[in-house]
Amino acid sequence: FSICQAVVSTQSTGGNIVTELRDAIYTATNLTASAGISCNTFLSKVCSDLNKPNGQYQLPYDREMVQDFASNLAITKVPGIGRVQSALLVALDVHKLSDVIEKRGLLWNLFTPGSVEFYLARALGLGGTEVCSGEGGRSSMSTETTFSDTPVNTNGHELTKEITELLHELSETLAQRLKAENLTGYTMSLKLKLSSFEVLQRSKTVNFAVSLGPDIERIGSELLKLVIRERSGVISARLLGVRLSNFVETGSTTQRSILSFAGKSENKQWECPVCGVMLPRQLVSFNKHVDMCVGTSAREDALENTDPPELQCTKQEVAESRQLETSDWECPICGKMFPPVSVSFNKHVDICIMGKTKVHSKVKSKSPQKPTNSQINSKLNSATNSSGIASTQNWSCPICQQQFPPKLVSFNRHIDNCISKGLSSSTEETPESSSKIGHVPTLLNSRKRKSSGDQNKENKSQKGSIMKYFKAV
Repeated sequence: FSICQAVVSTQSTGGNIVTELRDAIYTATNLTASAGISCNTFLSKVCSDLNKPNGQYQLPYDREMVQDFASNLAITKVPGIGRVQSALLVALDVHKLSDVIEKRGLLWNLFTPGSVEFYLARALGLGGTEVCSGEGGRSSMSTETTFSDTPVNTNGHELTKEITELLHELSETLAQRLKAENLTGYTMSLKLKLSSFEVLQRSKTVNFAVSLGPDIERIGSELLKLVIRERSGVISARLLGVRLSNFVETGSTTQRSILSFAGKSENKQWECPVCGVMLPRQLVSFNKHVDMCVGTSAREDALENTDPPELQCTKQEVAESRQLETSDWECPICGKMFPPVSVSFNKHVDICIMGKTKVHSKVKSKSPQKPTNSQINSKLNSATNSSGIASTQNWSCPICQQQFPPKLVSFNRHIDNCISKGLSSSTEETPESSSKIGHVPTLLNSRKRKSSGDQNKENKSQKGSIMKYFKAV
């Protein structure tokens, strides 16, 4: 803090005032304190580390002495330069602040202008003179305690009982202070000063606002164990502190939880977040209503005319799709009608399919040798006749309309030949062939999109599965 006013009012020196302050601290707390005296906060902070644990150091107010003191300062001792930045500077052979001035051109090309200006200001011994402006609100809140040299851990990774009790007291104290100022934060920091006066700090940012003592103690314990894992052997410390930052005011607008919505509301009714209707506070019925509103809203969004006119659904198509959702479903194998329930309908279709495959498997299992084409045709004909799917009438080729005996192998071979001939002659489109292809049954034309409404209706009436085709024959 600034002692300028005290020097002017008491007509004393800065060294004497700081000595009186340290004596007052020792009398009140029986603890020692170190201090630094200089022309700005940066140099005072550095000077306070020189005569620990019970001393003070005053840097004379001389420009040359200040610059010499700052230029010989190690990068790792500069407040504001963390482990990552110091590692980058050391990799560039920048170990002292004097090296910053010598390699300022290289640093200007590698770092941001703000970082380089900060490095150069510290190399010249420049720093702030205002200790606490009091503007912008509180940025963090911390509490710490000093004690005699105490082991932090045992030979393993477990915390000692003394450190656990100290961490509990600090967490409760910080929680009470946060509650008094109505603050919660997201970043938790732990400070541990070893017996060798080495300061270790670790921080962790969580995804929820922290303000309670148990949460502070749990996160602090995790950070403390992290420090232990990084060090080998038993750690002895003399100071422990916790800090909370990245504040959000408790009274500010934050995301509401389901517990606050359901439990802390004073209203006797709940408002549906979709349609805004007020409903009684019954969770089951309220959830059903919300599900219905969400489903209706999603269906309306899907039916919005945001597509081009040629791709938009007509009112008739929308009505047909809604009617299809409530109408009975027809089994494509046996033709039976079933209620629109997917589970039972799928089970029935599976049974029908398995019944057909069992017929074919029995035909194959009777003859261990490879059957001939005539045997296959005769067995397939008998199987289809018994199931009622196909009759003994001739089959019509869907390409050339030629009639064939109901023999599956030869009939399929003929269809393959017709298709291959049609594909080979598609490059030579004559009026006769194009008109002939235009009368091909819907097995081919159903894949082409028609532009007129009459052709769509004709395709819908002719469209069917291969099983329906054989059944119609």
